[in-house]
Amino acid sequence: MGASLEIKSSKNIKNYLLEWYRDILKVWKSSYLKNLSITGLGVGLGSVISLVTSPIISRIFSPEAYGIAGLYANILSYLALAGSLMLPTGIVVIQNPRKLYRLLAGLKVLWILTFLLSILLVILIYPFLSGWLDYPSIRIWIWLLPFGLLASQIGSVIEALNVRGSQFGLNVKINLTNSIIGRAITIIGGWSTGGHYLAIILSSFIGVFVAVCGQAKSAVLRWWRIKPSWRALKQSVKEFAYYPLYMLPGNVIGLLALSAPFLVFSFLYSPALGGVYLFTENILAAPFRLASKAITPVYLQKISTLFHSSPRAFRQLTITTNFALFGAGLFPYAILTVWAPEIFTYVFGAEWWEGGVMAQYLSFAILFRMSSSPLSGVYRVAMAEKMSLLTQIVMFFTRTIPLAVGLIWFTFYQALLMFAIGSLMGYLFHFYQLCKLGSLPFFKSVGIQFLIFGAMCLLLVIGKSFF
Repeated sequence: MGASLEIKSSKNIKNYLLEWYRDILKVWKSSYLKNLSITGLGVGLGSVISLVTSPIISRIFSPEAYGIAGLYANILSYLALAGSLMLPTGIVVIQNPRKLYRLLAGLKVLWILTFLLSILLVILIYPFLSGWLDYPSIRIWIWLLPFGLLASQIGSVIEALNVRGSQFGLNVKINLTNSIIGRAITIIGGWSTGGHYLAIILSSFIGVFVAVCGQAKSAVLRWWRIKPSWRALKQSVKEFAYYPLYMLPGNVIGLLALSAPFLVFSFLYSPALGGVYLFTENILAAPFRLASKAITPVYLQKISTLFHSSPRAFRQLTITTNFALFGAGLFPYAILTVWAPEIFTYVFGAEWWEGGVMAQYLSFAILFRMSSSPLSGVYRVAMAEKMSLLTQIVMFFTRTIPLAVGLIWFTFYQALLMFAIGSLMGYLFHFYQLCKLGSLPFFKSVGIQFLIFGAMCLLLVIGKSFF
């Protein structure tokens, strides 16, 4: 009886894998592959540039300089989220050109308001941060926040307009050019200033200039002539009320959960430890960011029609994309789970050995983040913003509570491991919600992926024992 059940179970798994393989071939033969290959090539080259230059940057900048630049970037991320009200995300899905024009007119007013409010905010929080951190450097970077916010807002709207117009190739050129110029400025500026953190911060301003210059002159003029309108802003906020009401809080909570370790390490320990963690997280997240930037816009555009018109095609596309993302990250994250301290020491220098230890604890969670997070567009096309907010709240608690418990009662690395396990639970819950919305096989998919990742790590551990 037991043998027959085992044979039946193995046949079910085999049939599932064969069906999955057929779905991959079907999806890859569609226009989805063409658009995906365009964005993937450009973002991939940009990620390669980032990874190749990381050993140089790690030898120019100290962990403390990296931590200070990271603190600026984190505060800017919160300001960008709050200042956008998540309205630019509506650019991709709006069907009526008149509504798009109204949204763009309203966003221009929002830029002016948030720029002025961010200046006021800097004036208010400057004494607090300078007293808490007690770093002379804060006198410089904190005043760059309003200008960084404005640059970020303009860049996000331009990217969304390109996605709306299916100009994936143009976004690729912009991202690639930005990667090359930004890294060059970081390296040259860091080398000439002895590793000053401002070289990292100032390179981030290049993106908006590259984005504007990459557009057709007629498109820039047409966009520039749209007059700011307070009335248009009010109408857009009313029309897309579910974005600021549900998506904005969810994204802020998600960002807080992701940045919690860096902020805690920076404020409770030192910017140097925060810098090591941030550097490690950036290295680990490079494949995830590659997948997210390459796949998310193409996937969102595709499912915006398939979700309602062809549920079966939507399910095939989503499962195929999930397994493809998992397969793309399987080997690098398994390698880092086993070999990270040795790799970090050899590639980035002995000063970053601690980052390799952190990478061992975090790699498995990042892999499942990579395979599920780019699929978040399902919430948007299903109009399930409340479910998205619930997911972000759950992920916030699954990350922050284990981290807090670990830092209070356990060692630093035990706390980091608890944070990683909590993060994994959050990503699995996120994927479960997506599967629930799209009627997808959650337990089969996750079970197969766990078995594959465990087997890969076991083989690498066995191989490591012989060296």
